[in-house]
Parts: sequence; C-alpha cells; structure tokens
Amino acid sequence: MDRKTSPCKPFFNIPSILNPSIVPLLLWDAKGNEIRDNFPVAHPYPDLLSEDADLVPFDFEKMAVKVKELSNSKVTSLEPIAKNHYTVIDAVTENDKHFIIRVVRLVATSPDLDVVQDRFRRECELMEWLNSALTSLPIPRLHYYAVDEPYPYMIMEKCDGELLADHFGLFSFEAKVANIRSYARTAVELFKMKAPEGVGSLTSFERGADQHSHTVILGPSVMSSDPPTAMPSITDYFKWLLQTKRGSSKLGETEKELEDAHSALNRLEKLIFDCISSYDPAILKCIPSHEDLGPHNVLTDTSGMITGVIDWEFHMVKPAVLAVSYPSWIRYDGRRDPRFMHPDGAASCIWFSSPGDAAKLRGIYDEASQRPERAL
Repeated sequence: MDRKTSPCKPFFNIPSILNPSIVPLLLWDAKGNEIRDNFPVAHPYPDLLSEDADLVPFDFEKMAVKVKELSNSKVTSLEPIAKNHYTVIDAVTENDKHFIIRVVRLVATSPDLDVVQDRFRRECELMEWLNSALTSLPIPRLHYYAVDEPYPYMIMEKCDGELLADHFGLFSFEAKVANIRSYARTAVELFKMKAPEGVGSLTSFERGADQHSHTVILGPSVMSSDPPTAMPSITDYFKWLLQTKRGSSKLGETEKELEDAHSALNRLEKLIFDCISSYDPAILKCIPSHEDLGPHNVLTDTSGMITGVIDWEFHMVKPAVLAVSYPSWIRYDGRRDPRFMHPDGAASCIWFSSPGDAAKLRGIYDEASQRPERAL
C-alpha cells in the first residue's frame, strides 16, 4: 500500500477535548492507502467569564449559578471546547470539579424552537433512563437540564479522555484491541437493558421507586427518515419502509424501470420476512441504540478504553438485529464498503483502520460480544 499525505481535512471538524493546536492523524482511503496528516485544531475559545469573551446569546451566568448549586463551589471558568449544533462548555469550579454544559445552538437552518426543545428533552430523558439502569455503560451522569428555555441546556459530568476520532488510527494494535473489547462490553450492556417493544425513540421517562419500576414510553423516531409514529413491531417497521419506497418518485421514469424496481422490491420483501420468521426471539428483543455512534461521539483514554459515549440526540429503540453492528470505525461493509462510496463525499472518503487490521478487529469483536467474559 502506498503512503501519502492528503490535503483534504477529515469530516469530524470538532476540537479535541484538550484543544491542542495540531492533531496528527492516520487514516486510510478507499484503496487502502495510508493518509497521514496534521489536523489543525481551533485555538481555545475565550473563557466566557473573562472580559475578552465574545457576546453570546444565551445566559451563561445563569448556567454558572446552577453549576455552583450542584457543586457547592464557585465557578472559576467557563471555557467553550466545541461548537457545532451545540456549544459545549467546560465549567470548572474552585474545588477543581469539571462539569460539561451543553447548550443548543440555534441557526437559520434549525427547526422550530418547540421541535428543538422536544428533541432535547427526549435526549435528556433517554440519558436519565440509561443512567438509571444498573449497568457499567460509559455514559455521562446527567445532573440537570432546562428544556423550556430559548437555548435549552444540560449540565453533566465531564468524562475523562479525548475523541476517539483524533487518535484511533495512531493507536497501537493492542490499544485498538482494548478499544474494540471495551465497545463490545458497551454493546452487551445495551443488549441486556429492558426496553419497551416497538421501533421508535423515547418520548417519556418516569423514574419509579426503584430501578425496576420506571416507565419508558416510545414515540416517533427522532430520525427524519423514519416512520411518523412508533411502530409496534419489526414487521410493521419494514412494511412501512417498503410502502414508502414503493411510493418514491425515484424508482424510475420508464414503465420498464418501474416494473423492474417493483419486482426487486417484491423479492426483497419476501427475503426480509423470511429472515424475520426464522430469527431467534433473543435477537428480536428491543434495545436502546445510539444512531450516531461514530468515533466523533466516543471518548477514549490512551490505552484505548472507552471512557464516554456522548451526544445521544439521535437515538432509537429497535430490535437487536437492527441495532447491533460492528463499531463504525472498523467497518468496510454495507454503507462503509469502499465500492459503494461516492468519491466526492468528504464523510465517506476515509477509514479509521486499515482493511487488514479492521478484519482482525471485527473477529475480536465477534468473540468478545458472543463471549462477554472475553471482553474483560
């Protein structure tokens, strides 16, 4: 394989947790060639409590007061560490505790405020549900959230570690193995959780007297491409998908194209429902799923261990057979198959592992997820 340097920057343009000026990266292109690059990271944003801070639209002083109430210690700095569709702030107190404040950013392309607030509330309640389970899931503890605000925000614990996207390629193979085994433990913990039957996103969570008596209610998926209501079963979900596809204007233009497309959909429908009818009920049980679980939403330590899974805005509850997959950073199949990638797609022109290492790591994931004791 050839080694080369690419002038194009990765799609995960998110500052590293520690805000260095340069992050060295090792990635791979569709032909399996190495891409070595130095990714410049934005300088730290000014402390919001300093006089040099730019005018911000949300009430950060109010947020600092809430952190003080939670920690019983004065806030000494509010340093923004990332800005995408959220502003992420590292709040540090006098007793040296760190909290993350995550504030919704509203831009011209944002949905209406009530839609933003509802989606934000559902994410917060999902985190409460996950936090309430007796598991070892590496999910930040949610301390407080305010939904009915012009700029909704949450306050949670700060997880140790840095973004996996910035480091996985340069990890030793041993650290990559540790990372994949750590991911397998997370997948097993999610598989063990008791979730309501159906396909959709959490719409309500009510904590009960103990961890076994809480109530989780599903509503429509927060994913725009999914059904407008919660689907009661995997069969109903696929019926909706097939019906939607049959009504698409993109199936073809000529009578022959439309005939071929509908014929293919009929064959696909038979294949899908034949598979569903043969599945073990264990993999049809519904579990929570992070729908944006890429390396930009995973924090890791230097040994490769996952220290945090963040940004649960896009989530679903769905059958395990649809929810469980290899970590996206070692996949070369399905939507990550190089043969099916558009060459102009910035998000699809890079991989985080070589084809050879990725294949070995998928084998390690298979073993660790099927025999959880091997993930330890």
